[in-house]
Amino acid sequence: ISNFLVVTFTKASASDMKNKLIRELEKNATDSFVLSQIEEVGTSDVSNLHSFCARLLKQYFYQIGLDPSFVVLDEEQMQVLKQKAIDKLFGECIKNNDKEMLELADILNKNRSELALSEAIIRLREFMLSQIDGKAWFNDCIKKCYDPNFETNVCARFLNGEMVDIFENAKQKFLMGFNKAQEFGDEKLSAYAQNLYSIASSVSKNSSVKANINAIFNLPSFGQIPRKVVSGAETIKEEISKAKDEFSKQIKNIQNWWGEDDPDKILMHNKENLARVKTLFRLALRFDEILADFKGAKGGLDFSDLEQYALKALSLDEVRD
Repeated sequence: ISNFLVVTFTKASASDMKNKLIRELEKNATDSFVLSQIEEVGTSDVSNLHSFCARLLKQYFYQIGLDPSFVVLDEEQMQVLKQKAIDKLFGECIKNNDKEMLELADILNKNRSELALSEAIIRLREFMLSQIDGKAWFNDCIKKCYDPNFETNVCARFLNGEMVDIFENAKQKFLMGFNKAQEFGDEKLSAYAQNLYSIASSVSKNSSVKANINAIFNLPSFGQIPRKVVSGAETIKEEISKAKDEFSKQIKNIQNWWGEDDPDKILMHNKENLARVKTLFRLALRFDEILADFKGAKGGLDFSDLEQYALKALSLDEVRD
């Protein structure tokens, strides 16, 4: 058991796993080796992630320049320190008349709540710290997500892919409706389904992202579904109508994704949002600095610190060996 490292997400899971190991080993408790393993389960490396990290750092603190007397701050303690750090950060911004921060606060708070900006800063910091190199991760995101070229912008390509899938699915439904209407010899219902199929063909994976954006905002009318259909085609009419209504809702959602029917306007808004995202990242970095000072005054580490220092320690050959 001393050769195993078992890491769980919670202390309860780790405790449960140890109990399971003991129960399974006790089935062969007559063996002297098994008995020795049962005794070692209690001190084995079966723990939750942060307990493992803390134990590792206590053992190899000298390798990474860490004070061995550190304490692990729990969530309640961290909530207090985070609020103090946010208050100090906002105080600095107001004192320095940080117009970028004030604009961002106005935008977020207007759409959500007065806590929106502080929540965004805290969440961005936490996600940033979950990366091996937070600044490199952010710069990579900026490069990919705010690329002015729609054909290489990962967000634009993702939305375009989703849009193409929706239109392709609608095409298949309308083609099926058309074929069924043809079987019943209902020319009007067939023509209606064919028109819907043609509209659903307006967006294609073979078209550029800009062309698909233009198409989604300039679709022709669906027209009116025939009131009367040939006998036996009532179910087909209902299926086509249901597919049309679903497609119509999806089109509105897609239009909301893009927000504008003009790719140039989308790029302009994208540029404005890029500046705001950079402001948010700047605030998150400063928040992390302030929070680090508050934690340092208490000689404490939070869970993110444990993970970061553990990764640093595990990058060393001596620790891994």
